[in-house]
Amino acid sequence: MELYLNFLNKLKIILMGSAWSKFHKTLKIGIISFLLGSGPLLIVMGLDEIGILNAGNAVGVGILAMLSFYPSIILIIIGMILTYKKVKLELKRKSK
Repeated sequence: MELYLNFLNKLKIILMGSAWSKFHKTLKIGIISFLLGSGPLLIVMGLDEIGILNAGNAVGVGILAMLSFYPSIILIIIGMILTYKKVKLELKRKSK
């Protein structure tokens, strides 16, 4: 239990760092949905490749990755544009 809490504290420090806090919410949602949608498929493929898991036909995680991939990419692109505008606006305010 203590190890789990330690892990959560470290994860909180990483996610709340200066770079993550500057991202627009749309970009954050896109990155998280990409990781949660494609991550399980990549994990199953990796475990199948090294022989730990015999995945056979990983349809469930494949469908999850297929349904979440393009929306997350769209959110990431829109979020990058909005983050760029946000940072540019903050720089203008600081220079005045």
